[in-house]
Amino acid sequence: MQRSAARLGTAIHRHAGHLTLTQAVQRQPQRLVAELVSAHQETHHVKQFDFIVRDVLPDPDRSPLWLDRPPRGPRGRTSAPLAAPPASPAVAGVASSTADGDEGHGVERLTPFQPGQWCDFFVRGIETVAGFSLVSAPHALPRFQLALQESAYSAIVQHLWHRARPHERFQLRFGGGFVLQSDRRTPLLLIAGGVGLNPLMSMLRTLAARGHDAPVQLLYSVADAADVLFLDALDTCLRQLPSAHATLFLTQDLPADPGSRAAAAAAEWPAALTPAARLARWRAIPRTRVETGRIGPEHLAARLAALQARPRAPDGATPVHGVHVYMCGPTSMENALIRDLQHMQIDPDAIFYEEWW
Repeated sequence: MQRSAARLGTAIHRHAGHLTLTQAVQRQPQRLVAELVSAHQETHHVKQFDFIVRDVLPDPDRSPLWLDRPPRGPRGRTSAPLAAPPASPAVAGVASSTADGDEGHGVERLTPFQPGQWCDFFVRGIETVAGFSLVSAPHALPRFQLALQESAYSAIVQHLWHRARPHERFQLRFGGGFVLQSDRRTPLLLIAGGVGLNPLMSMLRTLAARGHDAPVQLLYSVADAADVLFLDALDTCLRQLPSAHATLFLTQDLPADPGSRAAAAAAEWPAALTPAARLARWRAIPRTRVETGRIGPEHLAARLAALQARPRAPDGATPVHGVHVYMCGPTSMENALIRDLQHMQIDPDAIFYEEWW
């Protein structure tokens, strides 16, 4: 499944064995015209795309998108063809310059997204709509960033990866109920698996810009060090958040045999994208550590002990208060960790996660 294009986009928590919707899916009553500024290879399998909003189009009826239709598969597929929206006459006169300070026309009407949200993304000539979590923070608008894992199953991802060029225009709309809703005094446990770091990166950037006062713990799981995303951005955020710590979990060891197929493939990558280079860069970030294996209950317990606002009672039965948990990753990982958090008596209303189809 293409992770970046397979998000349910709702913030839900698990309580007493069932799912309860905690916040309805939010959509902005606007369509945006965005221009591709640049793209670069973030890892061997993920590209980051930088856009700038050029115009804001009214969309008062909130025309149906994929969430309003019965799904047939991963996000990006709809139950009926959905044509890309026609260009607005107002867009034709928008300058295509991407010079600093040129923020396009109509952006003063732009309603910012919230950290953690996604955007529905339209490409002219492609009959489906894709949804991608935003990597950047709202305060960076009218510029924003997406990071997309290559996928043969998404026509829009294929277009962006292989055919899109700077100055190409797209339409999109912000939405989603998985949002940062904690004040600056709330201790936070952020848990990401693979490209599930995308919405949490938007949250981290927002926390850094706000000057979050409480401690933050990030647990980030990837298969291999070559898959680690946003190293420079994480470095910046942790330097701006002196009470933040991050742990990288590698579920597969680095290839030890220089003659192995994995080692041979890595040798052909650009130097900055090799597992060894990514791991060295991670270790240069302040207050980080590396562990092997998957995130387990012992790791949750250790981080919660560091985050909790007051000690547990001697019998261990006192619930942890004050900590909010935000999680995005594969469903199997989320389900296991939510069960662990429930066993630790974390308040279910303090657990927020984004579920993938």
